[in-house]
Amino acid sequence: MAFWSPGSAGVSTIVANTGTLLALRSTQRVVVVDLNLTAPDVALLLGLFRERVPQSSCLSTILPMLAARNLTQEALSAVLLPVPGVPNLQVLGGLYRPLALSQIHAEHVELLLSLLQDMFDLILVDLPSPIDYTPTYVTLEMADQAMWIVSGHVADRFHLRRYLTQLDELGLSHLQGELILNRPGPATARQIEFEFSLPVRAEVPYCGALAQITESGGIPVLTDGNQAELVAFRKGIDSVARLLDPALPVGRAAAAAAAAAASLAAKGRA
Repeated sequence: MAFWSPGSAGVSTIVANTGTLLALRSTQRVVVVDLNLTAPDVALLLGLFRERVPQSSCLSTILPMLAARNLTQEALSAVLLPVPGVPNLQVLGGLYRPLALSQIHAEHVELLLSLLQDMFDLILVDLPSPIDYTPTYVTLEMADQAMWIVSGHVADRFHLRRYLTQLDELGLSHLQGELILNRPGPATARQIEFEFSLPVRAEVPYCGALAQITESGGIPVLTDGNQAELVAFRKGIDSVARLLDPALPVGRAAAAAAAAAASLAAKGRA
């Protein structure tokens, strides 16, 4: 599943929290892959890499094997990070050697994603904004489904429309895309549906508490808090997760699972 936006519409936050919820509420093996090579935030958003970047636990580590095309499932498994309190979730941290950016080529992305397809039931990929950027284009080309993330602000809407009208020319007409509204802003979901001639399948509202939760090493969908903004945010992430897995449990079972995971995660940080 490819998560993409042409602007800064909170893609990494949505990917990290959606992956957490999917892994928490199902038996599926989920991996979140940070291919936003210029701003790799997923591990940070999941409470990992807070003080330093473990050199053995990110995309940078496997670059030599990708370049030599001899990366194996075993070597890849060794760099995947578990998320405390969420047993079915693992993370491939992003590229933490910025100067190695030019070493990522299309065949490397293809090999990486092909190996992960054999190891996991669900792969969620956080992508950088330029659609002609190698990680973005190759991932979209290989994806079964795309989450188009857009805010209610005029620039984000304008740039997403530009690209969606050219999917055929880009060779991406096969993609089944879902329009996700993040931070509604000036435009409502109804206005955006009219502009794009597409339904808005989920809305993730702004939550002012996210920065504080992340700073403390927490994951918003697992955080024990009932303030209105946080509750609304969790409902929005739940609606995104259901687009990927409509069979997710609801009601008391889901609440109990979330509470148990939050407790385990808190113990892991203690």
